[in-house]
Amino acid sequence: MTRRILIVGAGRSGLQLAHGLHAEGYDVHVMTAQRPEEIRTAPPSVTQFSLPSVRAAEQRLGLDFYGDLAPPLRGLHLDLYPPGAAGPLTVAGAWPGTAVAVDSRHLQADWLEALEDLGARIVYHGCTISDLEGLVRMYDLVVVATGAAMLGEHFPDTTPPGQVAAHRRVITQVLCEGVEPSPSGPDHVEVVSAPQGRILLAPILSPYGPATSVCVMDSPRGPLDGSHLRPARGRPDPQQVLDWITAALRAHFGEVAPRIEAAEPIDAYAALVTTVRPHVREPVAEVAGGYVLGLGDTLVHTDPLAGQGWAVSSISATAYLHRICDHAAREFTWGWMAETAQAAWRTGVAAAHRLSGALHAMWEPGAPPHMAEVLAAAAGHAEVADRFVAGVADPGDYETWLYDPDAARAYLSSVGP
Repeated sequence: MTRRILIVGAGRSGLQLAHGLHAEGYDVHVMTAQRPEEIRTAPPSVTQFSLPSVRAAEQRLGLDFYGDLAPPLRGLHLDLYPPGAAGPLTVAGAWPGTAVAVDSRHLQADWLEALEDLGARIVYHGCTISDLEGLVRMYDLVVVATGAAMLGEHFPDTTPPGQVAAHRRVITQVLCEGVEPSPSGPDHVEVVSAPQGRILLAPILSPYGPATSVCVMDSPRGPLDGSHLRPARGRPDPQQVLDWITAALRAHFGEVAPRIEAAEPIDAYAALVTTVRPHVREPVAEVAGGYVLGLGDTLVHTDPLAGQGWAVSSISATAYLHRICDHAAREFTWGWMAETAQAAWRTGVAAAHRLSGALHAMWEPGAPPHMAEVLAAAAGHAEVADRFVAGVADPGDYETWLYDPDAARAYLSSVGP
């Protein structure tokens, strides 16, 4: 008998899992409130990356639709502004493979249409807690992949071992044309990091072709907090958002501002102003009649400044797919659900989440002194720069050398002066 699995939510993690399960012969249903045409005209989301390992998972499932269309991203250019320094400390390095950034509306709508074309059942309807109470009796397994929405809040916050504190972040972003490429080349993502905030300039595939995501991130009430640009109703004005970002960069990052002076928003829907609060939640929620399993952003929402959002979604969906397929015909119990989420946490979600905390703390007064030594070495030594940058694509490597002062200094010594 074919097992029936319901995935509530059609974001990146839910759709990846749905495609994987459908390919394995499961009777997969996806419930989502938005049709593809509605997704395409929705407000944009925070720019995310299909890093090399994420693209590998997409390729295994036949979901790497954009390899020949999206601007190739081969590395990272970091301009770091330590407190009191006369100018930026520059670290540029390569990733172990090619990444891409795709407008999430584009990706989500395409993946949803592709799943429907393959024969999976898509239920276009919203879902409430009371709906879940009936649905758990109809399916062998119900997976909730709705991020920070109401259903996600049904999973209580938790503090697992090793979790770093979560910090609110205001994201002010606009998709543009006419942005000058990174000093390291058009195939590099540029990140500017300073106590005053973070700036991201990332080549991206927009609905109209290649563009650049211009994004600033800051804590509430910080100098790069653009929350005043968010109207009480409707959408933020892209030109107003771009003008404010340009003025803010002139005031705080004079070296960066000229790069966007000639930029123009791609359309009237190109801007995003939002506040995010990273979280880690309990993996299983109880509803009348049974239990439901959370997935992706529903359980772990990392700080956007680390660029790990899609990595967490992909790692989680891959781990869940393996666990479901290995479980055969046995019952999906509460214990199995909890262990499945822990498997994803161990596989790579924990490392991605820890990286977000480390990057947030980079300019804090209590930041580990050895981090400054690592960054200084990376600025002057290509091998250290490449390993530091490659860790963004594989945060698990940081666990072996970066966070421990003795291990970091031992590595730097092994590289040489």
